[in-house]
Amino acid sequence: MAQSLYFSLLVIALSSISECFRLNFICDNAVPSEKVVVTCESQTASLSCDQGTIKVLSANYGRTDRQTCSTGRPDDQLTNVQCSLSTSLSVVASRCDGKANCSIVAENAAFTDPCGGTYKYLTVSYECVAPPPPAPLEPSLAVVTCESQTAFLSCVQGVIKVLSANYGRTDSKTCSTGRPDNELSNVQCTQSTSLSVVASRCDGKISCSIVAENAAFMDPCGGTYKYLTVSYKCVAPPPPSPSPSPVPSEKAVVTCESQTASLSCDQGTIKVLSANYGRTDRQTCSTGRPDDQLTNVQCSLSTSLSVVASRCDGKTSCSFIAENAAFTDPCGGTYKYLTVSYKCVAPPPPPPPVPSEKAVVTCESQTAFLSCDQGTIKVLSANYGRTDRQTCSTGRPDNQLTNVQCSLSTSLNVVAIRCDGKTSCSIVAENAAFTDPCGGTYKYLTVSYECVAPPPPSPVVPSEKAVVTCESQTASLSCDQGTIKVLSANYGRTDRQTCSTGKPSNQISNVQCTQSTSLSVVATRCDEKTSCSIVAENAAFTDPCGGTYKYLTVSYECVAPPPPSPERL
Repeated sequence: MAQSLYFSLLVIALSSISECFRLNFICDNAVPSEKVVVTCESQTASLSCDQGTIKVLSANYGRTDRQTCSTGRPDDQLTNVQCSLSTSLSVVASRCDGKANCSIVAENAAFTDPCGGTYKYLTVSYECVAPPPPAPLEPSLAVVTCESQTAFLSCVQGVIKVLSANYGRTDSKTCSTGRPDNELSNVQCTQSTSLSVVASRCDGKISCSIVAENAAFMDPCGGTYKYLTVSYKCVAPPPPSPSPSPVPSEKAVVTCESQTASLSCDQGTIKVLSANYGRTDRQTCSTGRPDDQLTNVQCSLSTSLSVVASRCDGKTSCSFIAENAAFTDPCGGTYKYLTVSYKCVAPPPPPPPVPSEKAVVTCESQTAFLSCDQGTIKVLSANYGRTDRQTCSTGRPDNQLTNVQCSLSTSLNVVAIRCDGKTSCSIVAENAAFTDPCGGTYKYLTVSYECVAPPPPSPVVPSEKAVVTCESQTASLSCDQGTIKVLSANYGRTDRQTCSTGKPSNQISNVQCTQSTSLSVVATRCDEKTSCSIVAENAAFTDPCGGTYKYLTVSYECVAPPPPSPERL
């Protein structure tokens, strides 16, 4: 079977080369690099092309070695290494050829069983061919995010295309509030891999987030407080798909003591946002009550939210009595009431079973992607080298494939450092990342990993956020917790890089352009609000430097919110 498949591929390759010479084409770069995906039995194989469409080169559902997809399997399920299925290629090709992405479950139901009692895996080799022309792009957007904070990219229409990115520091002003001078003085700090890191996370999505931290980008300049600068565009959107009627964002219910509180959702399920059993004003639930039962307006119970959430979250409706027996009594002698704020959210789909093991094979110079829909990555094994002649062999001369004893003992450590504990990660299969275990051999990276239960999240309110908005675009500031406090702002230009895409040199050469009233303009619009927006334009700020293409830089923080005002039905 292997010899027949190899001979067929060789004939196709020779025919393609002959055709290229006949048409006087240069074929060295005509065919994109090969990709290989290995998927354990019962798991889902995913093939995708960032550009172009899928062309399946070879496939086998069976077992040809004892190592792949072997973790936790008894020896008798691994001994048959002559297990192949001749129809594998046609099954995968019919499902995937000509598509930008596809998925198929590695199971007997899809392929039939070529060797009963053996634990099998699906190996697919494919390439991406003839990409369509790129869609037109919208004007570029810029985001600046201080170290340890989260960058958010989004497109109102279309999907994200990252143009440039840098994690480091190129001036002493950005993200400088409260920082000592020695953390700001190095303004030559750049990280060449920043673009690929952000692009791999965000390209092709309508929104994405990435933390500006050393763990994601590595540290380009120790001791310097860094920030992430990202410039991106939105490609023309696909035709909109019909969406259900909007679900109300928030509902409020107030229930007097001894009465029954009822929460319900016509669509989706309940998500409790806040709750308090006590009293925070004299008016609510006061009819017919003596004055001494209403005077204590500092009565609150910190466990109210957990009590209501445990009763109601995830349900379409719930009810319970607002009484001491359910909540305990936070203030004896005071007539209390229960205030609940909640929203209706789309019910989550039933979670798929967390696979016990996933396997990824990546050819040299390609990027390996590991991800977990649930939980976080735990790398089980890894090798950068070559242990057989077939994997990642298409178009390679024989002398690059003969060494099948090529392994690198540090492979596991390299991948684990990059990926363990994350929901997704990427790493390039190259000598620069692993060192070269066997010169002259074309290598590949094999990684086996599983998804383990994630640790509980620990939300942190960021101390400082930064937003950069190109001229004529809209700056949006928001706080998930607390309210906005603007720290600094400037409408002008202080460097040549920010908001420069497609602009002539004479519009970006003036880097001494500042507007002293910028802070007061933004603060007047945004301070003490949970969100605000302002257009970066001369009409709002006046023009500090005619003929220069400007941008608005705003640094702000989210401060403790004021006590909530009482909510009524």
